[in-house]
Amino acid sequence: MGSGHRNGHSACVDAVELTEALAARLGEVIPSAFVVEARGGDLAIWPRNDPSHRCAVRVATILDQPGDRDYFVGAACYSVLDTVQDVITTDTSEPWPAPSALTPGVHIENGRVSLWYGDQASPSLVLRPIYLTG
Repeated sequence: MGSGHRNGHSACVDAVELTEALAARLGEVIPSAFVVEARGGDLAIWPRNDPSHRCAVRVATILDQPGDRDYFVGAACYSVLDTVQDVITTDTSEPWPAPSALTPGVHIENGRVSLWYGDQASPSLVLRPIYLTG
């Protein structure tokens, strides 16, 4: 991802890099029965045994708007987390990532994108942060 680094972590700025970063982090935590894939500025998820149930978020479309970059990065990240949760929960008929429904969370501060499910003060699942450049 990108050539910039912050605090020893890969940094991203555009839709393709953000999508790849989200896919990498989600790939670490989703159930093995699912596939998550970044392609261009789209992030897709589907049950491994049924690719016809593929669902995608157009991250590039969300980011390609005038205005506050952090706002749209947050909106894109939230949309991805929410979609992934919906696909897994619908396919398995069980709440994911915990026994009860959890709201995805996104917080951006000083170029660091924090991602989680549940209450921010005590999340049930935390993903590795993403570092933005530019």
